[in-house]
Amino acid sequence: MIEASIGFAAVLALVLLRMPIAFAMGLVGMLGYAHLNSFRGAISMVGRLVIDTAQNYGLSVVPLFILMGLFVNKGGLSRELYQVSFAFLGHYVVGWRWQRLLPVLAFLQSADHRSPPLPQCQKWPCRKCASSI
Repeated sequence: MIEASIGFAAVLALVLLRMPIAFAMGLVGMLGYAHLNSFRGAISMVGRLVIDTAQNYGLSVVPLFILMGLFVNKGGLSRELYQVSFAFLGHYVVGWRWQRLLPVLAFLQSADHRSPPLPQCQKWPCRKCASSI
């Protein structure tokens, strides 16, 4: 319990000295692990954690999503989508709410989403074919 209190006080002191919270927590955590186990194990754990975080697929998508938004904005597609949505819905009383939603729906529609195939009877929904989907 005393180690946790010392660690919390150290993080608080480092934050009050204007160190970013992530770096303060990382430094205190590494030094605490080194105190409890070994310094070599702490360095190995930090290196493995950095590599595992950098290779996470979920985090690698974020910069690509930002890049896609930049291309859409610089290409003028976002401005044109908002102009079209305002032309269709701007004259309604609540048109400004739907005006913000329509470009998002149009952009999602333009994405390459595959819809599920229709059953053999070509009717949707069909009780006979609904179990096959």
